[in-house]
Amino acid sequence: MNRTKTFITAFITIGTLFWSSISQAEASKFKDVEIGIRGYVAINYFAEHEIIKGYSDGTFQPDKEIIRAEALAFAEKAIIDFDEYKINSPVEEKTTDNEKREITKPEKKITLVEGVKMLLELEKERNPSLTFEEPKNREVIFTDVDSKAWFAKYIKKAKERNMIRFGFKNNANPEQLLTREYFADLTYRLIKSRDKNRMFGKATFYSDFFEGRGTSNGEKFTQKGFTAANKHLPFGTKVRITNLKNGQNVDVRINDRGPFNVSLDLDLTSTAFSQIASTREGIVPVQYEIISENPKP
Repeated sequence: MNRTKTFITAFITIGTLFWSSISQAEASKFKDVEIGIRGYVAINYFAEHEIIKGYSDGTFQPDKEIIRAEALAFAEKAIIDFDEYKINSPVEEKTTDNEKREITKPEKKITLVEGVKMLLELEKERNPSLTFEEPKNREVIFTDVDSKAWFAKYIKKAKERNMIRFGFKNNANPEQLLTREYFADLTYRLIKSRDKNRMFGKATFYSDFFEGRGTSNGEKFTQKGFTAANKHLPFGTKVRITNLKNGQNVDVRINDRGPFNVSLDLDLTSTAFSQIASTREGIVPVQYEIISENPKP
């Protein structure tokens, strides 16, 4: 496709800046990506695999709002060109010619809905079987997303893949401008959610009020244990929970139901929670992966 001279110039300039070379040692972390930011795991994952290399001064600038050209360059590299499970495979890797893809207003900042659409359309290009179902009439995806909006089908799929951050009121702020950190996190969640045993959400911990009380599977609750509550996973399932803000993980066994707030996914004992975060935080974003299933009746 033909594109304007403005786009070609912007794409080359911005792409060079975004993927500017820095040393191998710096590629796994950035001076301004510190433990505690929500995209910590995502950014360092892509740095480790050399999908992002940041700026020449060793920074990533996570809070900087991302623009279309750099978002496309990153998304194509992460979704189309990269497969971590085939890095050591003798099979020739698929590559794309990014300069053949058309994009208008490359310098324009992008909203959450635009970023989600870009990522999911690229994922569909990689996996043509992916479908986007239109929401049913009056279906509530998020409280601030109209089910009749043009982007509703993309937001619905993104919620199914646990890509989007949302608050206690089930709101996603769909028109917010995306930062480089949030876009990296969206992309990380998308590619990792290809594994059906890997999920994303938020974890908190039990109040001491529950000490000694019964859990949903009949056991007696103790804060000293490494157990957790989840709404759906079978009792006895062992799950590895990783704090996305620092990379720390802990293995727990599901023995209870809850938490019952729509925005929360796991209730951990305070002992387990303290392995991945300070209890002062209260709630942390996590990925949780099934490592074994041994359901109890």
